Amino acid sequence: MLRSIKAKVSIFALMATLVPSVVLGLLHYNNSLTLQQDKISQGLQMTAENAAREASKWLEQRRQALQIYSGATPIVSNIEGAMDADPDSHKAIVTYLDSVMRRSPDVLGLAIYRPNGELVVSTESTALELPPSWLKASVLDDLESPFQPGPPSSLLVGFHMTDYAGERLGFITSRVRVRQLTNLLNRISAATGESICLLDDQRRVIAHNEDGAVHDNDLLGESLLARLRGGNTVNFWHQDGTEVVARMSELPSAPWAVLAERDSIEAYADIRSFRQLTIIISTSLMLAMAGIAYIFSTRTLAPLRRLTQGATQVASGDLNVRIKVRGKDEIAYLTRVFNNMVERLEAGRKQVENASQKLRAQNRSLKVLSNTDSLTGLYNRQHLNDRLERLVKASADARLPFAILMIDLDHFKALNDQYGHVAGDQAIRQIAEHIRDTLRKSDYAARYGGEEFVVLLPKVDAKHAFELAERLRLAVASTPLHFDQNELHVTASIGVAAFPEHGRTGDLLIRRADAALYEAKDQGRNRTAIATSPGLKVIPAEMDSSG
Repeated sequence: MLRSIKAKVSIFALMATLVPSVVLGLLHYNNSLTLQQDKISQGLQMTAENAAREASKWLEQRRQALQIYSGATPIVSNIEGAMDADPDSHKAIVTYLDSVMRRSPDVLGLAIYRPNGELVVSTESTALELPPSWLKASVLDDLESPFQPGPPSSLLVGFHMTDYAGERLGFITSRVRVRQLTNLLNRISAATGESICLLDDQRRVIAHNEDGAVHDNDLLGESLLARLRGGNTVNFWHQDGTEVVARMSELPSAPWAVLAERDSIEAYADIRSFRQLTIIISTSLMLAMAGIAYIFSTRTLAPLRRLTQGATQVASGDLNVRIKVRGKDEIAYLTRVFNNMVERLEAGRKQVENASQKLRAQNRSLKVLSNTDSLTGLYNRQHLNDRLERLVKASADARLPFAILMIDLDHFKALNDQYGHVAGDQAIRQIAEHIRDTLRKSDYAARYGGEEFVVLLPKVDAKHAFELAERLRLAVASTPLHFDQNELHVTASIGVAAFPEHGRTGDLLIRRADAALYEAKDQGRNRTAIATSPGLKVIPAEMDSSG
């Protein structure tokens, strides 16, 4: 048997060779992922830098062209006259600017402004508003950039104008199409397969390799821009649900940047294929080893599995477990010992259950005896005290009234002396029955001692408690007691006290009800009296007290 177990351990130890294989596969995958990320990052960096250089060249060409326009003779010779509103000078400059536009298809409009931004000459019907940074600059070199985004699909290029003495006269501006810039970015994108866009310092898209494409600027928050401008390769999501990997390169001629993007799924396609292949191979190996382990466990470990399942059932409380004994080895011996143990446990549990049932029955009987009066079946005085305290607290919390009836048989001592204690006990039991018949289910009655009873009436005020007490008193007085062929007439006196008007504690309410009871006795018995503060008000019975 020991050799068999060692063989099983050896077989499962062979399975451990799968773990290093999986670990090595994961390490290889991580290395491949790192290399792929570096490759993607380098490709994006080259694309962004190349696009930034080409965009800078294109912008510089636009600026140089504007510089040449500003120094042309028709403008230099007529600029001062045009600024002084000379019609001939104005016409000469407009004629020159129109000829420039005919030679330059990408130029949408040319204009000349005074230093304060006032328009002097323009080829467009609507004058463009100059950027505030240009108006604040004293010379061109003070500008942050001579380039500003213009109306849709255009770019505004500015250059300062000076007279022959070098004094600044104003600005000459050119509004150019960004289509050529878009075509430039498109050529680079076609060669690299990456999406390219030119962003200004406000994250607005100036040009995109796809003409008219809408770029998701909202995701380029400050933290994302900071990472991109720090030379990092960043993954983020567009609003259309597309994940991209991107890198940014700054332009040297303007505070703008080129953002090169690539679809994340496309970028990591090779590594995903490798990962899927790794998962398939690892899964196949694990399934193969699992099949081998299943065959061995089925053939060699079935007895141990049955013992484990049986032990689990016993641990959960199921003792109706018997395991079939197979063979004569150590496991068969353990199986017989297990079955014997379960039989003993089952016998012991039955004994414990029988004893527990008897004990619970005895406890229930003791609880009933400790809380009830043996003669009447009503609750006893000890239980009354507990119930009264809880009722006081509950009524105070809910701000609800309740009432107490203190009931006492009239001339009970004379009844005992004349007819014996058996007749007295019968009278006590009879009045207890009247109390039970008169009360509601929510009311509570207890034997207070001797021939005295106490009734608790939740949610009942003094007036309604008095009415109930009268019904009870009349029922007692109108029901004769038959004893040894004698018809005896028994009456009761009742004292009533109500919470909170007659007291806010159980002890005080009992004393007030007891005082009312004795006041009823003093008034001739067979009476109901309501406690008042400070005195007592006695309500006479409807029937004669002699009854």
